[in-house]
Amino acid sequence: MTVKNNSKKRAEAYCHANDKVADFVNLLGSGQEGFVWKTDQNSAIKVFDRISNFKTELRCYEILKEHDVSELDGFTIPILLGSDKELRVIEMSIVSPRTSLTSAKHT
Repeated sequence: MTVKNNSKKRAEAYCHANDKVADFVNLLGSGQEGFVWKTDQNSAIKVFDRISNFKTELRCYEILKEHDVSELDGFTIPILLGSDKELRVIEMSIVSPRTSLTSAKHT
């Protein structure tokens, strides 16, 4: 089973458990951390390949949410909507790519 297929199966399991449907036709992103798909509820689910990356990113989003931080230096930060540690999935709000913090590392 390929990494993408394994990630897709975990995304499907997360969506099924949370009454969502992922758009597997249009991948929002992929990279070192894993794959990102849009859901039918206008959120994004990010499926991680590595547990260490998942734990680090989840903790960052938890801290930002605890402190009600949604913008930093003009960059919009996605808001944590949910997660599943077993499946290594983070669900977040979708933000504009040009002004999002997640796209800043790609510029």
